[in-house]
Amino acid sequence: MCKLIAKYMDPKVCCAIGGSFDETNKLLKYRFDHIFFTGSTKIGKVVLRAAAEHLTPTTLEMGGKRQDLLGFFSRS
Repeated sequence: MCKLIAKYMDPKVCCAIGGSFDETNKLLKYRFDHIFFTGSTKIGKVVLRAAAEHLTPTTLEMGGKRQDLLGFFSRS
């Protein structure tokens, strides 16, 4: 999924990260306009807690075998 998003989406609008817990945790310190996460319930809870710090709208698809994180940015 990350390769397709990198190929077809403008990185100023959407970025996709498929990485380790540490990479995901570092990334979540930044502000996003929307977060879409697929992965385990354990990491999904971490994502949701971090999103709550900035009141970031979040979509979670938990129970997956692979962890991916999408961040959407506004144009402003």
